[in-house]
Amino acid sequence: MSTTTERSGFTWVNLFVVLVVAVVLVGLLMPVIQSAREAARQNTCTCHMHQMGIALQNYHDAYKRFPALSTEPYPQAPGSITKPVAGFSWLAMALPYMEAGEVYSGIAKTSGQFAAGIPAFSSAIVDANGRHYATYPQQLICPSFTGAPISKLSGMPPYASVPGQNLSASPPIGIAISNVVALSATDIGRMTGAAAGANGVIVPGTGVNRRSIKDGTSRTLVFCESREESLNSWLDGSVNWVVGANPNNAAAPVTDGKGFLIVPTGGTTALNVGPGNPLATTRYLTKADSPNGYEWAWGPSSQHAGGVVLHGYADAACRGQTDDIDATVYIQLITRAGGEPVIDPAVNAG
Repeated sequence: MSTTTERSGFTWVNLFVVLVVAVVLVGLLMPVIQSAREAARQNTCTCHMHQMGIALQNYHDAYKRFPALSTEPYPQAPGSITKPVAGFSWLAMALPYMEAGEVYSGIAKTSGQFAAGIPAFSSAIVDANGRHYATYPQQLICPSFTGAPISKLSGMPPYASVPGQNLSASPPIGIAISNVVALSATDIGRMTGAAAGANGVIVPGTGVNRRSIKDGTSRTLVFCESREESLNSWLDGSVNWVVGANPNNAAAPVTDGKGFLIVPTGGTTALNVGPGNPLATTRYLTKADSPNGYEWAWGPSSQHAGGVVLHGYADAACRGQTDDIDATVYIQLITRAGGEPVIDPAVNAG
């Protein structure tokens, strides 16, 4: 008499089923994991921008005003390529309050204490080892930003005095950019001429104080994120700024019957306007109106999910504004003394 012994174990069918289940589970979990990672990156970015806001508060406490946009005036004229002197930016002035006092002292020494007429990209603005201060990496890059940390214009005018771009170097060589820029005015028309109409907080001139922020520090935007990779430098005050209304839109802000600034029907914000955005057909600002004759690709923008662009407020808070915000609401949050009874959707969302 013979017996048959049955063997147990995985068959190819069993293994295939297990693999299919594993793939399905991974597919279900990946969006959750990616969402959690983005949430963590956004939280990190929020913390960094909050620290930037605190640095500006400390600067104000020391000087009784916020830093000016640049150490040089901004003489841009509408419709022309007038080249402003690349003065030292508001970020450079805030360095001592960003735990970067040594860098600040070095720049101050080599520039003759930020003497007028000495551009930020002068070949003299170097440290003891001959390294240009514009190449210094800054803690101003958003964790969600996937672009290069240095300007694509490195080694080209107006950045010709700094060594050309070398991404393989450690750290990379070139003009270090910043994902944090000043939100200097509601619209591009207020950043032309002598920029006397700039109605934000970080503006050309000598700097404004808290008393001039009549709309309330908790309801006034000061700076924001930007994805700009070319005409961008943390050191250069002539490019480290954006405006709130879409510069390419004919419906520029106007004053209504109550004296409040509004965006007419058809007008849009500049949030996330740039290449690759399905709502954008042009770049943020064409070279006919931009500093030094180069195009700005991006204005207020970020790579956070949901169209969120983080903003710093005049009270050092940091909150996100989405690119579907009403255009009039957005520009009214930028004015420091517009008197508008605006309700901030970032505060009242919950």
